[in-house]
Amino acid sequence: MTIALDWKRRHTRSNAGWPLSTFDRFPAPCVRPSSRGLLVRHAPRVLKFYLRPACVLFALGFGFGACERIPESSAFSELSPQPPGRVAWREWSERDSARVLNRPLFLYLYSNRSYWCRDMAGRSFEDPELARAIGQGTWPIRVDVDRRPDLAERFGLGGWPSTAILTPEGDWMTGSTYLDPEDLRELLRRVWVYFNNPKRWTDFERERRNLALWAAREAQHFPRAEVSSGLLRAFTDSTSTALKRGDVPGPESFLVLLDAEASAARTLALDRLNTIVSSPLRDSDGTFFRWQLTPDGVVFDREKTLASNAGWLAILARTDTAAAIDLGDALIGGLYAQRKGLFVAGFAGFSEASGGAVLLEAGRAAPRDPAVYTSWNALAVTGLAALYQASSRTAYLELARDVMTSIRKRLGHPEGGMRHALDPYGPPVFLLADQALVARAALDLYSAGGDDAEFRFALELTDVMLERLRDESGALRDRWPEPDAAVIHAVDRLVPSGNGVAVQVLARLYGLTGHRRYMETAGEILAVLSNSHLARAASAGALCRGMAMYLRLETGQGAPPVPRVRQSDSPQLKKNNNSATR
Repeated sequence: MTIALDWKRRHTRSNAGWPLSTFDRFPAPCVRPSSRGLLVRHAPRVLKFYLRPACVLFALGFGFGACERIPESSAFSELSPQPPGRVAWREWSERDSARVLNRPLFLYLYSNRSYWCRDMAGRSFEDPELARAIGQGTWPIRVDVDRRPDLAERFGLGGWPSTAILTPEGDWMTGSTYLDPEDLRELLRRVWVYFNNPKRWTDFERERRNLALWAAREAQHFPRAEVSSGLLRAFTDSTSTALKRGDVPGPESFLVLLDAEASAARTLALDRLNTIVSSPLRDSDGTFFRWQLTPDGVVFDREKTLASNAGWLAILARTDTAAAIDLGDALIGGLYAQRKGLFVAGFAGFSEASGGAVLLEAGRAAPRDPAVYTSWNALAVTGLAALYQASSRTAYLELARDVMTSIRKRLGHPEGGMRHALDPYGPPVFLLADQALVARAALDLYSAGGDDAEFRFALELTDVMLERLRDESGALRDRWPEPDAAVIHAVDRLVPSGNGVAVQVLARLYGLTGHRRYMETAGEILAVLSNSHLARAASAGALCRGMAMYLRLETGQGAPPVPRVRQSDSPQLKKNNNSATR
């Protein structure tokens, strides 16, 4: 379908800002090895960023004659892949060769849009001596964390780049974030000494134990929670406390406060949102930079991601329609790839030059990352549906439908469900967050436009998600198949947590179908995960929103379930009912 959108003329605004969630990062310190063990330090060196020009927007018409369009190739420069340096990198699928060769794994986790990842690659991996040492003494593997967020969850160390040194079997040895050539050389020396002298491994035990605890931080066992209004209030109060002390929770947590019964929580959220909207993190085109790096907001990361901006679009659609329209128009003009029918990942926090990456300066545009991720596009669909409901402009709804159609056609997993990325390299990855967010986006489209096909798709996708990812604990694993230890958590990262969004989807499906099994599954997830996330409720907003939906339906405060589907429309419902009968 030809994209034709009736966008209003954008008004020039002052350079205001939006502090994108501090939980887009892993909210924990980075670790770096030293001769004395693990030293904890904060994020790597930070330089002052400079303002960049606004993104160029498409001017599109909606059924009123010709549309003025800017060709994608001329509007934006495309971000090139991160150079490998002189290291002969392997794929994660080749990690078993380390066991055959009896070499430790050198796992390098990076983001293609990160300046510091490019800087480390240019300084450390271009060094011929270091590259030779890495290749001869380890089995080097390089992983893009956006393409494999499941590996980022298991081996990330608080920021990108992260370097994890693992045994040939995949157990922790040591790790670090940014490493300059001198630090990397020292790290490799220590690894070789200890790896080749098992008697000296006791010197590594503290580091290995701490890193193993870090990797298993989501797997700690807590008693099952009794899901009640008191527990929901505890989550809401904890999130409010985080706001009062200056933290910036993610979009889902703001929505929790906006929906809270207590007027004080809503007022607190609105006041903080107003402060955020007027901060320097909002670019002149209405989009938002990634996050601030100093408490005073003077220095911040100028990377822009679709995931973060789409999440905040849903909030602005509820609180500031004019700002939401500006943001929605900027995302469409800057990140919507018409040839793909999907949104691309975002803009880098640097510009590219012949000598490598250069921090953004005035007058220099950032390159656009052409990667396409399923969950990020699902967030865009949810944001556009909310923007349609706030503005009553059908063009937003039509575009949301077009994107969902492209998601279903181009991002389907060959074995059913959704794959994570539009990626020609490597096998397709099946992740919980993709299934849950696409199902929620389909329900959002159904709520906005009443298309029964979107509802049936959400129902089918949810059944696939539950069949493949349900764990014996009652919660959902983060990926399928699971060859190693399962990771089950509800912490919002760059995208809302899969378990949290799954609870929202299950509660909504119960409201639409009246089928009790969806409600029971949602209750199981909440019982398993609530106690372990209460201490950091501000970073578990999706789970808290799901809890609020669940309790409204369970206590009869929400709308009564109105069946919208026949049993025959859902193979899983039919199977469940037959099992219950037997």
